Amino acid sequence: MRYPFGVRIGGFRHVVLLALGGCLPSITDLIPSESPSPGGTVQVAMNGGAMKTTTALVSAAKDPLHIDGVSVDLTLSLTAGDATAGVTAQSVLIQPNMTVQIELSTQTRSQLEVHLSQTGCVATEGTIHLSTNDKMLVSGDFQAAGTVAGKSDTCTIAGTLKDVPLTK
Repeated sequence: MRYPFGVRIGGFRHVVLLALGGCLPSITDLIPSESPSPGGTVQVAMNGGAMKTTTALVSAAKDPLHIDGVSVDLTLSLTAGDATAGVTAQSVLIQPNMTVQIELSTQTRSQLEVHLSQTGCVATEGTIHLSTNDKMLVSGDFQAAGTVAGKSDTCTIAGTLKDVPLTK
């Protein structure tokens, strides 16, 4: 059987969709741009032990700023709330070439927790230094004392961040 214009009805729908396709946004316009992947280098030692390494990602979309890194050997969770200069770490670090110092205590919004070698340490006091470069990569260091997760034993944490990507 012959159809008008030589097109079957089922195929006709496809022609109409193709014709309308130019009027609708491209499917690639609806998909968010490439999401940043964790990167850079985070190195952490607990109780003076061997350094463990992972990559991380800084999330500065809202206050407080978060830095998270996960690998087989190391899990890092850092919340950077208020800086010592009376501003939030997030408001400073969303700009290039800035530096901030954050004090850790049980009285602040800032927190640091590290898990490695099958144990964890939750910081109760310490200092974090963070800075951004012109490419919006975060570097810095931290030193803290705290308690072993789920116990009353004390622990220490020391670490560095190098060129960790920041997302806004």
